[in-house]
Amino acid sequence: MFFIFFLLLLLSVIALMIGLASPKTLNKIIKRDFFNSRKLVAKYLGIASIVLLIAATTSASTLPEPEKKESKPAQTEQKTTPKMETKEDIKTEEVTFETKNQDDPTLEKGQTKTKQEGQNGVKKIYYKVTLQDGKETGREKTSETVVSQPVDKIVLVGTKEKVATTPTSPSTQPTTSSNTTQTNSTPTSSYTCGTKKTCSQMTTCSEARYFLDTCGVSSLDRDKDGVPCEDICG
Repeated sequence: MFFIFFLLLLLSVIALMIGLASPKTLNKIIKRDFFNSRKLVAKYLGIASIVLLIAATTSASTLPEPEKKESKPAQTEQKTTPKMETKEDIKTEEVTFETKNQDDPTLEKGQTKTKQEGQNGVKKIYYKVTLQDGKETGREKTSETVVSQPVDKIVLVGTKEKVATTPTSPSTQPTTSSNTTQTNSTPTSSYTCGTKKTCSQMTTCSEARYFLDTCGVSSLDRDKDGVPCEDICG
């Protein structure tokens, strides 16, 4: 319908232009005097313009609205900032004791003796720990404190020289068996029991042994070591 009204309006405009350019030609087409028919042409043009305007308005209102595409917000990548934090960590460690040697003149060389047992000490070490999202990424030692000092171990080392011992000659070492042999080899008839009882009365060691062993004069051996009259037999 819109097309029909538009066509009528177009024809009216063409007729008007022909009438203005060549009135005689228009008179022949419409078979009327153009100048006498101006009111009629204007009337038709006005009606056609109004109808065309109404038709255009109606057509515009009846046209379907274009679908609006919903614009989706652009998805942006959310970058999370890592969580950084620091904390203090304390560790306890042992302090190892030292062993010290000390000379001792009362011990012979090569001998050792523990004078004092050692004991480890204790210290605390402080660290600054860096965490990223709860995971440790760094550790830095800040300070340390000794809680208890270690006790050194003291070892005595002998410095005394060893005394060399010389073996005793068999001829100079008196024995009971040799003395007995000497007594047995000495004639017994030359000594008589009961006549002498002290070391001052003895003239030889063999005589003192005779009176001690044979006669049983115990006063001749005061220290009971089996050797009579040590001034003579020593």
